[in-house]
Amino acid sequence: MSMSFLLTSQPQFQYWARCIELGYQEFPDMNDTVCTLDLADDDRFGMELQKDIAHMRTWIQVANSIPNLISAPLLGIWADRAGRKPALIFSICGFCIYAVLYVIATFTYRHINVYIWFFAAETIWGATGGSCGLIGTMFAMIIDETRKDTGTKNYSVPVRIIVGAALQNFGGFAGNIVITILAGLESRYLICALLQCACIFATFFYVLLFVRETHHPNRVGEYGPDFGVASTSSSSDPSITTTRSTANLVVLGWQHFVGLYRSMQEVLFRKRRGWIRFCVITSLALSAVELIVLDINYIYLYIKLPAFHWSDSLFSLFMTVKGLAAATGMLLGPLVLARLQILGKDSLYIILGCTGAATSFYMLAFAPNTATVFSTAFVFFLVGFLYPGSRSFVPRLVEQHETARLFSILGVVMVICPVISGIVFNSLYRETLDWWPGFSFLIAAVFATLATFGQCAMHWLMRPLWLEEYEAVQKEKADTKTDA
Repeated sequence: MSMSFLLTSQPQFQYWARCIELGYQEFPDMNDTVCTLDLADDDRFGMELQKDIAHMRTWIQVANSIPNLISAPLLGIWADRAGRKPALIFSICGFCIYAVLYVIATFTYRHINVYIWFFAAETIWGATGGSCGLIGTMFAMIIDETRKDTGTKNYSVPVRIIVGAALQNFGGFAGNIVITILAGLESRYLICALLQCACIFATFFYVLLFVRETHHPNRVGEYGPDFGVASTSSSSDPSITTTRSTANLVVLGWQHFVGLYRSMQEVLFRKRRGWIRFCVITSLALSAVELIVLDINYIYLYIKLPAFHWSDSLFSLFMTVKGLAAATGMLLGPLVLARLQILGKDSLYIILGCTGAATSFYMLAFAPNTATVFSTAFVFFLVGFLYPGSRSFVPRLVEQHETARLFSILGVVMVICPVISGIVFNSLYRETLDWWPGFSFLIAAVFATLATFGQCAMHWLMRPLWLEEYEAVQKEKADTKTDA
């Protein structure tokens, strides 16, 4: 829910606050309501406002992503060395600070530029793992539990991954409902910021008190010393240990970075059966494409154009329907397909999800009216298939002891993609705003279409291997029944 408050209310608040800040520069005697109502209908001012927000949003994403490039691998190392829970708590602490700074921004927007608080909040959150570190660590804990219940011969998506992804979206759906209810209040942004802050602090205390550790590195010998397994031959003298740790801090840090790089390289390029190595690398490339196009965050600017001119309540309703459709797709899609005897179901989910994303972007690019834009929310029923599919398909391509390293690579990809998305698509939207505002959505649709065809190709390449393993499992079951 806290993420939902952030994703839905922040674009609205940024638009509101910048409209007031820029409006007061031209009309210092106006109040907030008159300023936003009058100036929002001014085409010249509206274009300046859109370009201002699109430009600054690019740099806000950069402020989050650059420190995240450093923190994401370190968070992955920490999660492998000390367990998942400490890393998760650290990441949530960063989000708590972000939420507090967002509340301060809603209090002080009349006197202090909101971008100051946004830049500070994004930088701090990026330095503590960001959204990819937070969500990635949570799903790593889910996969740790899934490993205990689900063998590598299971060709369906693990139920816990489906439920986890659906709960994440249903939380967003509930948050959007609250925002829709508050849409008519003048203090709605402050209330949303306070609710976001309350939700994330409640999450922090819940994780601190009730969530149990799912990864115990000292019990697992397969990672070796580079991944934090305690050495039985270490010195028992605390003073000697402390001195050595202090003296070799830089060397150990460099060794961990080198070890992480080599282990990532091993996961990507080690020889595997059939086309698995090719599919691992291609899956990461397609994941990058999906993250780049799905991270487009200027839809709020698009619906504020004179051709649509949505109210905040209509936008909140749109986000609510969109979240509900995606969450429904996450749950109903796997339940329906689970009854079918199909190999590679998680790959099929990705194909359907990419198809839905491409369809929604094509509709946005050529949308003539509000009804067409709003109908894209229902297409997210198919996009909902993408989340459980991608979180299951890629880890299944590697061995169990390689999963953590694969997630470290995915974490780096998740950090880089928002920067690329912000620089490319926000800049493209700003430059094409005067002659075709939907052009950037057309480019996103083309990329999503290419991702669909790429996943279809991987599905075709992996099918013989899936069939071989499936037949081996069936033969083993038949032999067991015969012996019994």
